[in-house]
Amino acid sequence: MEKKTNRVAIQTGSTNNEEVIDFDKQVEKKDDFKAYLKKLNANEVKLGGEVINTELIKGNAVMKDGVPVMDNLGNQRFYKDKYQVTIAYKGGEATFPIDEKLFDTLLPNENYLFVGRVGEVSTFGNVHTGIKIQSAFQL
Repeated sequence: MEKKTNRVAIQTGSTNNEEVIDFDKQVEKKDDFKAYLKKLNANEVKLGGEVINTELIKGNAVMKDGVPVMDNLGNQRFYKDKYQVTIAYKGGEATFPIDEKLFDTLLPNENYLFVGRVGEVSTFGNVHTGIKIQSAFQL
């Protein structure tokens, strides 16, 4: 398929010679600029680093007034397990919460590119702004 171009003919001087100007480059620049602005405003964080440690934090028993809470089948209820990864990167190391699926795929002492976003992170009832890692790609 042939690419259409926006062309404007401008008459120059007192002769009938026409100069053709191609505005496609300006349009491409404008689209590139919009894409650049969109990327700047995207809530995306990338961090390359080595997995130092992965940790499973078992959920505690749900208690009410010091008495264990039971479900409909008579089984004791527990809070959800938490998963986290400690990453070493140039200049430091940090620990981030991750989901179970990602926890099962990460290998210690391997390098990954982690992709996530800034958002509210809940740590045992305390909500704060942090980085939620959503995926990791082994390098």
